[in-house]
Amino acid sequence: MDLLLGLVIGLSNGLSIVIAQKVGANDKTSTKKAITNGFYLIIILSLLIMILGLRFNKNLFALIHLSQELLPGTITYSSIIFIGAIFAAVYNYESAILRAHGNSVIPLLFLILSAILNVVLDLFFVIICHMGIADVAYATIIAELICCLLCYMYMKKKLDILDFEKKDYCFDLQCIKEHIKVGMPMAFFNHFFLLVF
Repeated sequence: MDLLLGLVIGLSNGLSIVIAQKVGANDKTSTKKAITNGFYLIIILSLLIMILGLRFNKNLFALIHLSQELLPGTITYSSIIFIGAIFAAVYNYESAILRAHGNSVIPLLFLILSAILNVVLDLFFVIICHMGIADVAYATIIAELICCLLCYMYMKKKLDILDFEKKDYCFDLQCIKEHIKVGMPMAFFNHFFLLVF
């Protein structure tokens, strides 16, 4: 799961470089175009990760010789996490946008809050509600979703650049190419780094 999600994290880091260049050039039109088209890329990649994860997670667990008694719970947990991968992807992208605007503290604070919330929800679901492994996965997704929403609300309040018009939502092939050129090497480097270490 970390290997696949590492692609999204790496891509987000690469996209932040492109967005930061537009912000530095004080070109609001290009910045908005870069943000929306980067979002399209993140959504496409996260959907691809979800599909691949759901399709191959059983095969991957078979490769590491996971015992049959652990397999059903493991498949349940990983499937829910892969379905919720879009929230992790969106948070990382929002974090990249904030970093591109020179703010790396707020995304970190939201991430810490999300981690604490995840632990609290895990304990609540398991100890108080006596729920199973699926609900632990739901706790992770809920924490990620809350982190996404908080990050978005903060950006909406602090960044006037997020006031989009209809033209800003246009799919721009040139912008997508620029994102891929910068973002995909970062995505694969992050993926390779996780694979090695």
